[in-house]
Amino acid sequence: MMKRILCILLAAILLLPALCACGSMTPEQQKAAYDGIIAEYTALLKAKQNGETLTPPDTTGMKEEEAAVAEAIYTVAELCKSPDIMGYAYKDTDGDGSPELYLMTAGTYVRALFALDGGKPTLLWVQETATHSMAFGRKGYLYYNSHTTQDGVEEQTYHHARVAGSELVDDLTIGYTVDPDGNTADGHFKIENGTRTALGWDEYRFLYNYYGETDGWVSMLVNVMTDLAFGVALYFVAI
Repeated sequence: MMKRILCILLAAILLLPALCACGSMTPEQQKAAYDGIIAEYTALLKAKQNGETLTPPDTTGMKEEEAAVAEAIYTVAELCKSPDIMGYAYKDTDGDGSPELYLMTAGTYVRALFALDGGKPTLLWVQETATHSMAFGRKGYLYYNSHTTQDGVEEQTYHHARVAGSELVDDLTIGYTVDPDGNTADGHFKIENGTRTALGWDEYRFLYNYYGETDGWVSMLVNVMTDLAFGVALYFVAI
């Protein structure tokens, strides 16, 4: 019995640094943990602005999460068509005392989202195509879209997600399917708690409007700060 207790205590001690890392960091230290991302992001935007061809990151020897972060930064810059409207913002989205880092446009469309896990940045979400985007939705949700095609049937989905620590949790997904003939009749659905349920048009539109992206749903102060040495306009958003 005593041996079992000692093993439990040892495990707790080993886990303690990871569990407390963010909580023991000051707000300045938490933001500073993202400095490497911002530096690489700015460098890639500078290169893009100068018409240079971007080189994918060499992730050899990196841990899986480190590689995901590096590849996400590159993906955002590679897909970017207007570096001068890109920027970043800090926001404690879930109110846990640790800010997330958003790479985003001046129009507040999110291109990538990072959180701290054990004091280190981890990737929560990144755009995968030029039409893939995230925005702040109603009811405190983040709202992003995805699109797939299989056997000629297209499926468009809208995800209503929330930040929970170092995870992005989808609470509700709604969407519709389009057959090869372009018909969407009876193709609307929702996915909630892992269960997919067919929706009528009226219920689909209600959920879309209730949770979905809207203009003017939150008050933002956007300060534009241009670093002429880089030729890139960085947008700092305070919410």
